[in-house]
Amino acid sequence: MFTVLGILADDHIVAFSSMAADGEVALVYTCPAFRRRGYGQRVLSEAARYVTTEGRLAYYSVSDENKASLTTALSVGYVEHALQFGYAVAEKSQHATGS
Repeated sequence: MFTVLGILADDHIVAFSSMAADGEVALVYTCPAFRRRGYGQRVLSEAARYVTTEGRLAYYSVSDENKASLTTALSVGYVEHALQFGYAVAEKSQHATGS
């Protein structure tokens, strides 16, 4: 189950965040035309407040390549806790197996 929070401006949802039941802030999005106005900070901050008032630890996973999201998370009080790695198994080519 996810909870979604949004911000309305000019009669449109301009930013939103979704939170998983375990406390993960799973998504933060701000419409491109409304970026750099603090909406991302507001929705991420409110998501953390919502999760923690429910008695859970708020956490946010973000790629280290997403500098804007990292900056936003740090600006509202998130701290770097861990690095996440992804792995994939490559298919063996016919040449590598000798067949």
